[in-house]
This record gives sequence, C-alpha cells and structure tokens, in this order.
Amino acid sequence: LPGTKEVAIRRLRDFVKSMQSMSQFALIHMLERLDGSVVITIPDQVLFNSGEAALKPEALPFLQGLAQAMLELDRQVRVEGHT
Repeated sequence: LPGTKEVAIRRLRDFVKSMQSMSQFALIHMLERLDGSVVITIPDQVLFNSGEAALKPEALPFLQGLAQAMLELDRQVRVEGHT
C-alpha cells in the first residue's frame, strides 16, 4: 500500500522516542539515512548489566516493541554486536 513504509517508519521513530524518555533507555539513538536505511544504536548498558550475558528484565519489553516495529517495516535487518 502506498505510504505504508512511511507509516511504519513513523511508528518506529515514535516508539524509539517514547523509550528514550525513560532514563534507562535514554542512550538509544535512531538515525535515518538518506538512502532510506535506518540505524538504531543500543549501547550494551541498556540491555545488559556489566559482565553479564543475560538481558536485563526491563530490556525484554523494549526489544519486543522494537521487533514489532521492524516487522511492520518488512525490510532486511542486520544486527551487529561487539564484545
């Protein structure tokens, strides 16, 4: 449908902004590039406690919301992580 991509991007942007308003998610950053790609940077301390591999309990709802927003985009997703 025409405009569906723009609606999905707006929902993703709104979701990230709403999460950034909470102090534990304030470090998340979303960048929309001119080529239409979207980069979301999630620092490790948002998802994990120092030295731990298990997700913080509060990170799971964030990741579930992010996953739903990405499904709406219906695009290729690349996940990068560093340890």
